[in-house]
Amino acid sequence: MPSGRHLFRITTAANYTTTNPTAYKGTGTVAGVTIPDGTFTEAVWINVQQACGQCHTNTAGIPHFTAAELSTLAKGMHTNIQANFTWTRDLTTSLKVSFAASGCPTGDTCTYAWDFGQTGGTTTDGTTATPTHTYTSLPVFPATSFTVTVTITDTTKGWTSEPFSKSVVPFIRNTAPVVSNTIAQEGFTVTLTDASTDDVALPAGAVKVNWGTTPGSTSTGDAGTAISKTYTTAGTYIIKTTVTDAGGLKSYQNRQVTVPVKYSVTGSVMRLDGTTPVAGASVRLKLGGGVVKMALTNAAGAYTLSNVTPGSYTVEAVKSGLIFSSTPAVVVTNANAAAATILATR
Repeated sequence: MPSGRHLFRITTAANYTTTNPTAYKGTGTVAGVTIPDGTFTEAVWINVQQACGQCHTNTAGIPHFTAAELSTLAKGMHTNIQANFTWTRDLTTSLKVSFAASGCPTGDTCTYAWDFGQTGGTTTDGTTATPTHTYTSLPVFPATSFTVTVTITDTTKGWTSEPFSKSVVPFIRNTAPVVSNTIAQEGFTVTLTDASTDDVALPAGAVKVNWGTTPGSTSTGDAGTAISKTYTTAGTYIIKTTVTDAGGLKSYQNRQVTVPVKYSVTGSVMRLDGTTPVAGASVRLKLGGGVVKMALTNAAGAYTLSNVTPGSYTVEAVKSGLIFSSTPAVVVTNANAAAATILATR
């Protein structure tokens, strides 16, 4: 065989051969090919090492590829289908990407298997030629992109492409988070339950609460969780909540609380019959023997003692000319309290 390039014309015709059966097994000589040119639409395997290696050998000093080397270079050459795709970021929706596969021969029917490259993904992530996918987050460090892969199967001819991959970097259209929360109080303890939202999941430690004390006291927590503070000094405080999203944007909210929470104690003062009101009686709320609140009964004998902090109290009534038989106890916890009716014995 002369040196230079050689063109193999391959057909499945019965009288066409590149090696005889014996030579294919590693012995014998290579049969010549003398049939005229034709239209060859189908491929047959040839043993290149047996066919070409008769002349092109290392010992002859003529460079050549071995069968193993050629098999790598020729991988996929007879599938007649090469997968490819383009991708486009959605600039209005964070982390959304549109894909468009190509490679299906015109007129054939093809199926598609996509792997969008996010943790937990499978080759059934997408099954159409032009899928869209919204990622749940940016790539996790140290990765800087997602590896997206598509494989195309031509069901008309029975061909399947080699998997084709590209690196994809989704876009975050960052908007500031929306701060939302509720506050519950119990004595000196304030609990803030967060309900903040963002266009993507808020990261760990996104919520920071400054409790308004001097010196400043802060707490950090995750979105959607409860964060508590127990104050040591009664007073009114401004609670400042800061929420920071994955892109670094911040939103703020200020809320005012007074601790401890104050409630009211209500009741009535009546004559001994229990129905005749005693108007103008002085009602005293006492804690440990000391008077902390006072109020007068109205025409209906009713009274209200306001701004009462949680605790255990007694209530007494005083009015000139009357003697009252009881000093009912009342416990204020985390709600307004009603004291038992105080009766005048005379």
